[in-house]
Amino acid sequence: FDLLLTSTNDLAITPDGDCRLAVGLTNIVQTARIRLSVVQGTLNRHPSFGLPIKVGQSTADLDATSLLRAARNLFVDDPMFTGVDSASVLKNGPTATINLSVRAKGQSQNIPITLNLSK
Repeated sequence: FDLLLTSTNDLAITPDGDCRLAVGLTNIVQTARIRLSVVQGTLNRHPSFGLPIKVGQSTADLDATSLLRAARNLFVDDPMFTGVDSASVLKNGPTATINLSVRAKGQSQNIPITLNLSK
């Protein structure tokens, strides 16, 4: 479990000033969202962690192979996830779409994740 975050990764605070916990599938989805939002090179101790794209960067500058490799690697070292079954990157003009199918520990079904990157 973890502290519950909003869709913009802010701490979710209730009207009475309390915060909730993210458990189960909510925590899995939240963890995946956080991992996919990290820009590669921004963590000093883990410079290869994250996706190699920055806000405002053109998707034309992206190499689909390195983007796919980086997306797969985001789920390798987390004990919550047991692997990535399938992954694909589709570049269409100014947009790139990453599709992942990840396995989570204790879950019988794969979890589909789609991330749209646009300029």
